[in-house]
Amino acid sequence: MGAAPVSAAAEREPRITDTLRERAKRGNRSPLEIMIVRLWRFLCSVRAALYEIVFLAVLVLVGTLKNSIIPAQVPRYAPFLAPVIRRWYQFDVFHSLIFSFTLALIAIAIVVCTVNRIPGIWQAIAQPTVTTSRGAFERSDFAASLSSAEPPPSVVTDVQKLLKARRYRLLTQAVGDETHIYADKNRFGKLGTFPFHLALILILVGGIVGAQYGFRDKLFAIPEGSVRDVGHGTGLRVQLESFVDTYNQIGAPTSYRSDLVLFDGDREVKRQSITVNHPMSYKNATFYQSSFGPAAAIRVADANGNVLFDDGVAFLYTSRSNVNAPAALVELPAQNIRFSLIFPDTKLDNAPETCRPSSCSSKAIPAESCAAPRSRTIRRTYPS
Repeated sequence: MGAAPVSAAAEREPRITDTLRERAKRGNRSPLEIMIVRLWRFLCSVRAALYEIVFLAVLVLVGTLKNSIIPAQVPRYAPFLAPVIRRWYQFDVFHSLIFSFTLALIAIAIVVCTVNRIPGIWQAIAQPTVTTSRGAFERSDFAASLSSAEPPPSVVTDVQKLLKARRYRLLTQAVGDETHIYADKNRFGKLGTFPFHLALILILVGGIVGAQYGFRDKLFAIPEGSVRDVGHGTGLRVQLESFVDTYNQIGAPTSYRSDLVLFDGDREVKRQSITVNHPMSYKNATFYQSSFGPAAAIRVADANGNVLFDDGVAFLYTSRSNVNAPAALVELPAQNIRFSLIFPDTKLDNAPETCRPSSCSSKAIPAESCAAPRSRTIRRTYPS
């Protein structure tokens, strides 16, 4: 023996699937045992995991593109796909059961795969394989080699002293005229896979909880001076006291701020000014400053002078006849009335010189309402 090889424990760690595979070879198995074995092997399958991740990526892509104008461009080139695109915009991917089911399936697969590896990982820590074959060494890259004219026992002793001096754990095993030495450090580092998998599981569980019990409203607009109910069982109301926006020399907005008052029922619970990337949070609700646009102070009265509606209205839509003209809807359920409002054209080349009453579609709207305060669009995430 001219060299003392250091074993790398090249054998694959034993797993629960190995035991199940051995049992599968036996006869007279019950249907329940067959089902459990097949389900366990499916959840531990790398190929199945790859399909699940790809399917989840497709769902995320579908849900993300829904918030863009890309789907709306498809019918221009393929008109027959227009019904599909309409269904696409109506489909709330991130709150659908199929999205939650996919997250749950991946989370369960991670749990099963982690449990499946526990026996092998613990054996690698407590009772690692010391012996290895010469073929394993031939297929591996040598990190170091040692040649000595000393007899094998002296070489083994020298190698052990060297590794112990560097704080390695040593295990030796004699096989015929060969001595196999196993050395490792930080053996409990193999347990680091479990916190990592736990973090992935918590992220997936959070996605499921958010998909089933949370909400995100991207069209939550509050005209200046108005109060709006958050809804969704929160019991919260938000008032926009004031809005401040600034522009550069070419007229592009540089910043905008909303001064909010939050009510929990009838009780004021918080006041805060929010800007982009600086939201307001209360309990499990978070309010983000997303964008802003025009609004109008609307007052509607009947023929006897009774006020039917007196509030701000945000122009969240556009006119079908002019995409540059913001539009809004006002509903009076008690009177069974619904009418639309058209704001002056936002394109400077098309805008009228003065704000005319005809710019709005109701005689109850005063002319000066067309120059009323702007609206704020606040995006909420619940739970936060």
